[in-house]
Amino acid sequence: MALRIGGYGYPTSFLIRVPGGDRYVTNPRFVWRFFPPPLALAVHPVALNADKPDGVYRIFVLGGSAAMGFPDESFSFGRVLEVMLRERWPDVKFEMVNAAVTAINSHVVRVIAEDCARHQPDLFLVYLGNNEIVGPYGPGTVFGGFESSLSYIRAGTWARSTKLGQLLIDLTTPGSTAGSDPGSATDATHQPRVWRGMEMFLDNLIAFDDPPSP
Repeated sequence: MALRIGGYGYPTSFLIRVPGGDRYVTNPRFVWRFFPPPLALAVHPVALNADKPDGVYRIFVLGGSAAMGFPDESFSFGRVLEVMLRERWPDVKFEMVNAAVTAINSHVVRVIAEDCARHQPDLFLVYLGNNEIVGPYGPGTVFGGFESSLSYIRAGTWARSTKLGQLLIDLTTPGSTAGSDPGSATDATHQPRVWRGMEMFLDNLIAFDDPPSP
């Protein structure tokens, strides 16, 4: 209660309600639950009505950068599909919600899907799989240690959604952004502080027969 009253922490749902309004927008700090804040890439901006209008067919697109349309979301397959659907069914109003995020995998998409399921979806389109190794908790990730226990991953994800969990992480994580060299590419834990795309994973390659990898 003290942390909430003091305004500590950040919201962790993928969609957050506009204060005093009837619309939801994407939460720019959502990915802090899964990535160090310096590597938190921008979430595609989305705004949708809290109550879906009559006659609207709402479609959520889930996945990583390929689904998001990186590097230019204007040309994502979701926008192309939206035009095709309108041409095929001109009397139906389609609302395409790009809920994909660069560099995420199924551990993150599951959380996004749970949140989006509360917003009257008619269809989920999932384009996923290419980040399972290098995404959060994967054997080739650079965003933290590899974790094979699904229960541990789920518990950690839940803990980061609480104010107390966020405080404990801030207190126990060495090399926080406040105490790190801003010019350094890594922090005290040797995790990257600067996004360099797939180049970051060159020193953490995983062979097809790697024993620890499932």
